[in-house]
Amino acid sequence: MAYPSPKKGRPLVASGLLGMALFLGGCQTVLNASPSAPQAAIESVPGQVIVKFRAGTPSADRTALRDRYGATGFDGLLPDTERWHVTSEVDSLRSRLIAEPSLEWAEPNYRREILAYAASERGDTSVNQWYLSKDRGIGIDDAWNAMAGTGTPGTGVMVAVVDTGVDINHPDLQDRIARDDNGVKRFIDEVGHDTSFSTGTTDYMGMDGNGHGTHVAGLVGATGNNGHLVGVAPGVTILPVKVMRADGGGEDFSIAKGLKDAADNGADVINLSVGGPAPSQLLADAIAYDLNKGSTVVIASGNGYGPVFYPAAYAGVICVGATSGAPTAPYTIPSYSNRGPELSLVSPGGDGTHSSADRGIYSTVPTYPTYMSASGIGPSYGILSGTSMATPIVSGVAALVIADAKARGLTLTPSQVRSRLLATARPLGSQTFSSDWGYGLVDPLKAITWNGPGGTR
Repeated sequence: MAYPSPKKGRPLVASGLLGMALFLGGCQTVLNASPSAPQAAIESVPGQVIVKFRAGTPSADRTALRDRYGATGFDGLLPDTERWHVTSEVDSLRSRLIAEPSLEWAEPNYRREILAYAASERGDTSVNQWYLSKDRGIGIDDAWNAMAGTGTPGTGVMVAVVDTGVDINHPDLQDRIARDDNGVKRFIDEVGHDTSFSTGTTDYMGMDGNGHGTHVAGLVGATGNNGHLVGVAPGVTILPVKVMRADGGGEDFSIAKGLKDAADNGADVINLSVGGPAPSQLLADAIAYDLNKGSTVVIASGNGYGPVFYPAAYAGVICVGATSGAPTAPYTIPSYSNRGPELSLVSPGGDGTHSSADRGIYSTVPTYPTYMSASGIGPSYGILSGTSMATPIVSGVAALVIADAKARGLTLTPSQVRSRLLATARPLGSQTFSSDWGYGLVDPLKAITWNGPGGTR
């Protein structure tokens, strides 16, 4: 199957420069100049605690417990799981709640961050999708040519982008956006009114006010219809699920709700380029829900210069680190990419220090003013780097594997998709597994054509 190769040499609409920091509530991830080790502080939303009742706890006992601890309101999510709004100090309240026999666990509503860098230097801004090439990237042309069926690669697969939202009218994405029964484009918004950042638009409700989610979506499935940019799986359906605000902030309850809603709406693959250092039982439960519903979950390992972030560290997910893409040593692991035994594999994420398209990741950004555009990124296209960018490349490969199986009349479970990607990854050293790169660089051709144990070819 032939499909247009990634284009090179076309001019960017605007340069990829972000000269300000991206905030997650009180946590700051620096996105300008050469990235340095981020703060290790764990932040949570004041006045909110998440609890899980033991199954079978009577309704009257639940009400009594809320009253005893001064919950002024509560929101349900997964079975027996609630977010309480409280006036007490959360850490001290949690220490008392975990001793309650009717509760399985209690935890703060932790804050998370999107995981992308942009550089302060303005370099070459021509279109350069080196990350899809054979010499520095994942060799996508060979994989497309090996696929079963005659449709555009990825056809018949839905990928949920759980992120800051997606510009559903972007010319490279508008044909890929999921639609409801009336043909209206889908956009699941777990944030609602979003005035966390404004540049000409006072409320980004139902929009990507940051740009990160649109960049991620383009890497998964930009159509290439205008001859400008093509995603890894340009035939997929993209389901936008907004869980992060325009300023880049987000918190566990909204993220978990987005993960659940993505699976409930039929996502075959769920991409989450979001993370943080705090473990969360809520996110672990949401991921388990997704896997049980048949969704393959792909999560960024993090840009923390240290151990794998959560929720990427949880079992069953495909945890993705980054390669630098440096022209002289493309498969080195950049210092920002989190490492550890939980790492599944790596894919191109850029070196984190250059706005040049030759070292960063070029993709779609919103066509309207956003948080990023205030510092020079966009409109329409821009350059970022980070494990946020490596992750949707792997999500696109997962979509190709699922699409190829569907074309053969087969169905793969999330465990089978994960096994295929890990078993066929290309080791980047003498070891089969390394905490630096997991099982190696994702290899779409081998993943599609694998004949190993559990293979379907």
